[in-house]
Amino acid sequence: MFSKRVDPRRRITFLLLGILLLFSLQACAGPNSNPAATTIDALLLSPADFPGAGLREAQRLGQRETRDGGQTTQVALESDRARINQVIVAFPSEESARTAFQTIRQDRAQEQLKIIPDAPIFGQESVVLAGKQGGQDAYSTAFRQERLLVRINVIPAREIAELLPYARKAEDKARQARLR
Repeated sequence: MFSKRVDPRRRITFLLLGILLLFSLQACAGPNSNPAATTIDALLLSPADFPGAGLREAQRLGQRETRDGGQTTQVALESDRARINQVIVAFPSEESARTAFQTIRQDRAQEQLKIIPDAPIFGQESVVLAGKQGGQDAYSTAFRQERLLVRINVIPAREIAELLPYARKAEDKARQARLR
């Protein structure tokens, strides 16, 4: 039954075709093959969003999968005056994003941040916080837009106005997102 011998040239040809197929499949399923991951990375703030502001990208952490199957990514922008950190998490459901947002509101005491009353609202629900981070005055916002949770910190920041342009741009990008 298995006594038939295969020509070695034919065996090598099939092996090479198999390897070529594997490389082709790997190229198709590269790191950005997940449409949600591509979308979430495109939502990050960039220096191009703020022409003339003197911002540069200091650090970008690539997309990662969360324990619950969501996606997360983050970026740090710097200027001569401040550092802007942004984290975006795309949750599998709106309910899990809502729960995470409520956790941020409750954990603010541990971070020694206070909620700013009457602050502008971003996304479907938001909180603006003020406090010290790394010994410097900082303003931060966290907001939820559907399945997205966005957090932005501006350090140092002496007033809420220093946070607003970054939060508004992040909100615009989040509203335009069409996550699958």
